[in-house]
Amino acid sequence: MIKSNREGNMKFVKYSEIQGHSGIYDTIKNKKLLKMRNHEIINVKTIKLNEILKKNNAPKFINYIDIDVEGHELECLESIDFSSYEFGIIGVEIGPGVQEYHKIVNYLENFGYQPFFLLGPDTLFCHPDNLESSTKLY
Repeated sequence: MIKSNREGNMKFVKYSEIQGHSGIYDTIKNKKLLKMRNHEIINVKTIKLNEILKKNNAPKFINYIDIDVEGHELECLESIDFSSYEFGIIGVEIGPGVQEYHKIVNYLENFGYQPFFLLGPDTLFCHPDNLESSTKLY
C-alpha cells in the first residue's frame, strides 16, 4: 500500500537492484534510472495518509512524522487534514536544492509550519507554537 493524496491505483516503479529509488511513476525523481536499471512497473493500491491515521486511531497531536516517499512528498502532505491533526515536528526528505522544496515550504506555511533545521537530506518543520515542547530533550 502506498501513501498518496488520492486513493485508487497508481503505477509504481520497483527497482530490483537498488534500494531507496522506487516510487510512484508520476513523481519519481530520476527517470533516467529507468533506462539504466532493472525495474518493473506495477500497479499498486494507494491510500491517503489521513485515512491511515484515522483507521489507526492516531492521536490528534503527533510528536513526529517523517515523510520520505521518493518524490511524492508534496502529494503525501496534501492528503493530511491539518484541521484534524497537529504535529510537533514534520520531517520531509527534501532540501533547498530540490525542485519541489519551495512548493513544500509554501504548502506547510499555510498551516503555520516553518522550516527550522536541515538534517542530511531532510528538512524539519515545526509550528512556532510547538517549537519549545517539540525540541525539548527529556
